[in-house]
Amino acid sequence: MRPTRGVLPSYVAVPMVVVLVGIAAALPTLASMAKTRPLLALASGIAWLGIIVLVIRLLNRAPAARGACRCVSPPLDYRDYERRDIGIDDSHGRFATVAIERCCFCGQNWLVYQYELEHHSRSGRWYRAPVTYGEAAEATAGGALATMASAGWYLYGGSYFDSTGKRSDQPLDPAHV
Repeated sequence: MRPTRGVLPSYVAVPMVVVLVGIAAALPTLASMAKTRPLLALASGIAWLGIIVLVIRLLNRAPAARGACRCVSPPLDYRDYERRDIGIDDSHGRFATVAIERCCFCGQNWLVYQYELEHHSRSGRWYRAPVTYGEAAEATAGGALATMASAGWYLYGGSYFDSTGKRSDQPLDPAHV
């Protein structure tokens, strides 16, 4: 199931429902308190609002457990990601496309490096490594391979490898890309 606009993924919806149920349970108390102690009722309402804001901030910073997400094991589907192109890495005549893709399900950022040698058949290949939010924000096309090499593992595939995707638990060696 793919996320669609207007529908919250379960890792966002479930905590929000819990918070909303808590607010609904507190509303009668707040209403009766508002008649006798209006300032206390206002303070309680502001506290609940603070809890909602905190939950939203935490959900934006800490996505769901990534080990269970489909983005960590091939085969992959391009529709599961939001893509932001970074540029072209023209080193060594590769003219590789470099992008950041963010998983729609868990929020994991991936640095993606794709290229093919047009004069060779079956030379298409791609590499993708998980990166932090900071690394994703600072990523450049020229520094992509160095960033990927600093990751502990990566995914790779394409016609060159005769694969829809495999996982390597070794750091990427930029000299052998």
